[in-house]
Amino acid sequence: MDSTQPRPQIPTRGPNRPCKVPKCDRSVGLKGARGWCSKHYQRWLSTGNPLGSKKPSPEKRFFAKVRQAGDCWIWTASRDEHGYGMFSDVTSRSKGAHTHIERAHRWAYSFLRAEIPIGLQLDHLCRNRACVNPWHLEPVTNYVNWERGISPWRLNDLKTECHQGHPFTPENTYHHPQGSRVCRACMAKHRQAYEQRQAAKMRRAA
Repeated sequence: MDSTQPRPQIPTRGPNRPCKVPKCDRSVGLKGARGWCSKHYQRWLSTGNPLGSKKPSPEKRFFAKVRQAGDCWIWTASRDEHGYGMFSDVTSRSKGAHTHIERAHRWAYSFLRAEIPIGLQLDHLCRNRACVNPWHLEPVTNYVNWERGISPWRLNDLKTECHQGHPFTPENTYHHPQGSRVCRACMAKHRQAYEQRQAAKMRRAA
């Protein structure tokens, strides 16, 4: 090659100029794309870094949301209306599938201990719904979980008297079809008061 011939210049602006990322042999597109090729430009759009960023593993993301308080592992991220932590496994998103969202304590038990048996629920032995320590969880049936629970329905079921002090004996207890208990003495008292009001209305109308 004649040394007097000018060397071809590599374009620095416009299409066909090389990507600014080191060791990338691709060319920049027609729109410039910040000086990157389409591959590195798309990486920048999705991760904020043209070189891409490695997503943390599910377990790393999980434990970043956990704070230890004594023996309990407290979930510090989002919780549902019942106080249970919620965790999403975003690894499924990269496979084109829907993101799987489940309660955090269930994910921890499955990841660190064993699969949850079909038909069983996890009971918090520490009675702390925000705890995700899998060694504070025990697979039990729905009935056992309810029987051990501290929900308002369970606490009400443990009462031996109504709010008026009448005992919940078999003779004095009416079991509503929806599962609640009603004091028969209170029912009779309310019925008597209703009948008295109705009689008073009839006397005034006469």
